Amino acid sequence: MEIRLTRKEDIPQLMEVFEIAKKFMRSTGNLEQWINGYPTEDVLMNDIANGWSHTVTDNTGNIIGTFCMMTVPEPTYIIIRDGEWLNDSPYVTIHRIASDGSTHGILRKAVEYALMTGKDVRIDTHADNLPMRNAVTKLGFTRCGIINIADGSERIAFQFVNSHKHTDVEN
Repeated sequence: MEIRLTRKEDIPQLMEVFEIAKKFMRSTGNLEQWINGYPTEDVLMNDIANGWSHTVTDNTGNIIGTFCMMTVPEPTYIIIRDGEWLNDSPYVTIHRIASDGSTHGILRKAVEYALMTGKDVRIDTHADNLPMRNAVTKLGFTRCGIINIADGSERIAFQFVNSHKHTDVEN
C-alpha cells in the first residue's frame, strides 16, 4: 500500500469508496454515522485544499482507501466529557477513513503514516461503529472520553501517544 496526497481527479473514485464504506457501516449496525450525503465533495475539496486528504493505493496504483489527516488542532476536541485527553502534546487527527473493502490494514497504514509526523494521533468515531472502535483499540489507542462534533452529535474519542515524538522546534 502507498499513501499520497489526494488530487482533485481522485474525487469520483473516493466518493465511490465512501459509498462502499457507508454500506459496510449500515451492514454492521451503524445507521447514524455519515448520513445525509456526508462526506460531500465539498468536504473532500476542503480537505484537499488544506493538504489533509490522503489517498491509499494498492501496489498497482488502484485507489483502495482514503483518510483525512488534520495537522491543526481539531476544534471539537477542546471540550471532552466523561474522561480527558492523555496529554496536551501536539497531535494530528484522523478523520473520514474509508476503504473499498478489497484490502485489510488501511487504518493501520494511516496511523503509521500519521505517527511519522512525530505527533500523537487522535481519532473519534460513532458509538455504533463497532468495527472502528475495535480496530483502534487493537492498534493501541486509548479511549479518552466523549466529544461532540460540529452538528452536536456525540463521538467516542481516542488517542495514541507517539513514543517517538520529535523534539525539534516545529512541535
